[in-house]
Amino acid sequence: MMSSSVVGFDVGSVTSYIGAAKGGGVEIIANEVSDRCTPSCVAFNGASRFLGSAAEQQMVTNIANTVTSFSRLIGKMGNDPIVKIEREFAFYQIVCGCDGRAAIQVQINGNSVVLLPEQVLAMHLHKLAEIAEANLGTKIVDVVLSAPSYFTDRERRALLDASRIAGLNCMRIVSETTAIGIAYGLTKKDLPSVDQPPRNVAFVSLGNSSLQIAVISFNAGKMKVVSAACDPCLGGRDFDMCIFNHVAKEIEEKYNLKVLHNKKASLRLLKSCERLKKVMSTNSTKIPINVECLMDDTDISSSMNREFFESLCVPLLVRIKATMEKALAQSNLKPGELHSVELVGGGTRIPAVKKLVKDVFGMDGSTTLNADEAVARGCALQAAICSPAFKVREFSIVDACPYSISLHWKPTDELLESVNDDGAGELAKGTTTEVFKHLANFPSSKQLKFYRKGDFTLTACYSNPESLHIANPSIGTFKITNVVPTPPDSLCQVRIKARVNSNGIFTISNAVIMDRVEKEVDVPAEDSKAETTASAVTAQTKMDAVSEASVVNEPPKPPAAAVAPTTDTGAEQLPAKQKKVVLRPRDIPVEATTSHLSHEQLLEFTDFQAKLNQHDKIERERLHLKNALEAYVYEMRDKLETCLLQHTTVAERDSFKELLNETEDWIYGEGEDAKKSVISNRLDTLKQTGDRFCIRFSEFESRPLAIRALSNACENIQRVVESYSSGDSNYDHLCKEDMTKVENALRAKQQYLQTFLETVGKLQPTSDPSVFSADLYNAKNELDRICNPIISRPKPAPPPPPPAAASTENCGTKNEETNKGHVDDTTPNSSAKSATDLPNDCKEPKAPAAGEDMDVD
Repeated sequence: MMSSSVVGFDVGSVTSYIGAAKGGGVEIIANEVSDRCTPSCVAFNGASRFLGSAAEQQMVTNIANTVTSFSRLIGKMGNDPIVKIEREFAFYQIVCGCDGRAAIQVQINGNSVVLLPEQVLAMHLHKLAEIAEANLGTKIVDVVLSAPSYFTDRERRALLDASRIAGLNCMRIVSETTAIGIAYGLTKKDLPSVDQPPRNVAFVSLGNSSLQIAVISFNAGKMKVVSAACDPCLGGRDFDMCIFNHVAKEIEEKYNLKVLHNKKASLRLLKSCERLKKVMSTNSTKIPINVECLMDDTDISSSMNREFFESLCVPLLVRIKATMEKALAQSNLKPGELHSVELVGGGTRIPAVKKLVKDVFGMDGSTTLNADEAVARGCALQAAICSPAFKVREFSIVDACPYSISLHWKPTDELLESVNDDGAGELAKGTTTEVFKHLANFPSSKQLKFYRKGDFTLTACYSNPESLHIANPSIGTFKITNVVPTPPDSLCQVRIKARVNSNGIFTISNAVIMDRVEKEVDVPAEDSKAETTASAVTAQTKMDAVSEASVVNEPPKPPAAAVAPTTDTGAEQLPAKQKKVVLRPRDIPVEATTSHLSHEQLLEFTDFQAKLNQHDKIERERLHLKNALEAYVYEMRDKLETCLLQHTTVAERDSFKELLNETEDWIYGEGEDAKKSVISNRLDTLKQTGDRFCIRFSEFESRPLAIRALSNACENIQRVVESYSSGDSNYDHLCKEDMTKVENALRAKQQYLQTFLETVGKLQPTSDPSVFSADLYNAKNELDRICNPIISRPKPAPPPPPPAAASTENCGTKNEETNKGHVDDTTPNSSAKSATDLPNDCKEPKAPAAGEDMDVD
């Protein structure tokens, strides 16, 4: 069962967003610096690791050990074309790691360490979980992760591995365009009903490094991805590079500076070009660009307007237009059949991109969704759908496979044409078959049948390798084992179920052998035996699996009425027994070999991650203690010249100042990398002296108030004792024993106060106090505890007054006469007379007659 708090992580190449279902909606969680987006950045400096905003601050000063865009490398091999492109953008070193995987080389504590992108992503996911936990106040375990829609099986499995290393349970991997569709569909209450034509919406997402476009149809309570197209290597950073390359060439001609040969200068100039692009998106005039001390203490300046910028980006705009047209063509829809086009991602703010949207789709792009947070919101809603702790209205989600998938196997000598097939599932012939077509719906399953005499292996791969952004189209191999036919040396039917699950991952979910066995079954009477047997065999061969119990345990049909046995030849006969061949399923194991990290690798990386997390915790505590030591030095140095001046001698001040100065020099020198225990000892040493001075000052300030508090309490109780002794009526209800206890307690505290005053009178401002204000407050509290319950005891209530006399003399006399003349209650005349003779004001009120209303106050 999932935890009560579930979150969605949108991990982009530059920034990440955290969405949480909360308070009937979705909240985007801010990080420790109150920023709603957290940089996707991990930095290593010495033995320390920095994540998020702290890592981003080191990008310029620690450029070689600051890793960004690691999500672009996850699940990739070192020879993939997309990795070659990433090397052009990365300022850190990308190498080939274990098994030929793309990896990242950094320096940790002076040692060269090679990390897989899965490990770096796990560090970032752990940071996002910490941010969510700090905001939600609960442990985060269950998450939903976003993935670009073009991610292959290998990359999606790598996401699951990264979440396992981070100690998280990834409940679902959602394509980014699908997450955007969820954020759109679940918030729209005006969608057409199921029996009406769907609302078709195109979503254009241009992020920092990729372009993704999808057409999704919506009805009330469901959505279906109709088409999807993408360009994995086209994003906002490519527009930045257009400006960067132009300005770098201009700088080389104008200032004779080769910016491309200096990583730090290139990073600073690239940041300035990104800001220039954003400003040109809202201004058509010429915009200046200035960078101080870019290289060799040289300040550079340039300028650019939007028209010239768009001329530089013509090749990029052509690729964007082609991707839009591809998505529209795959949907088999005309522009007029689209309801709207939603723009998502920072790159869609470029005016030239907006113009392309209108040219291709025939309408202006809508911005009803938050361009930066839409994916995170969709992931959070998907997390709420998966969680039993949230009640979300029913919403069906059908995604589309971005690539077609095929199965391959080695040819066999069996003649499948001679097999008497039962027609259930697809008969696998030849050596290959396409299991899932391009844009096929998922999650979905497909059943295939093989006739084999022994074990065999299936290889899954993508049907069109040229459509991939990676070099290896293989998905994995699946060995079907324990294939033992019954009877031996015969062909047995093996049914395998191929599935693309809700994470977009292909697998052979199970395999069964359909054994043919003979069983005795009951059959009807002779006149209908042939017809019934034929229909039973036909139905049996069309079933996926028939259990033994379903045939044997079925009782014979009883006759319509009980008839006595007879020897008549036309009487009904008992059912007969007959042998029949039935199919009985038998599960067999499937050994899968995929791109997942091995169990040993996961344990190794998880252990490494735990050690880094523990080191980060100790380092945070060390830095916190170091900051506390530094703050104490500055605080005490200031107090020695102000409030502690009259409470310390000249010799004490000089000695303590020298110790403070020595500690300050140590902090910025040898103490820079000192251990936590050493810093703690330094702080304790300072406090042994500094706190003693502070106690002198605090006692000097608080002592008069404490003396006054105890003195006032004694005076108040003394007045009560004197009033009691003088016979004051307010205290005459108090007993003598209790007042004796009050007098004794008062006398003891007065004596204690007198002793305290005598001791304090001998103290100098520079002397350490031997008695403390807290003792006075304790004495006051003890006095109040003993005396207050006695002196505040209320007087007892006065006795009740005697009962009042009769209201009138006549009434009393008449009652007396009536009592004398009373004979018996059962005598109606006498009782009636007594009631009649009473005056009106002395008569008892009559009960109301039946049906008469009573007045109720």
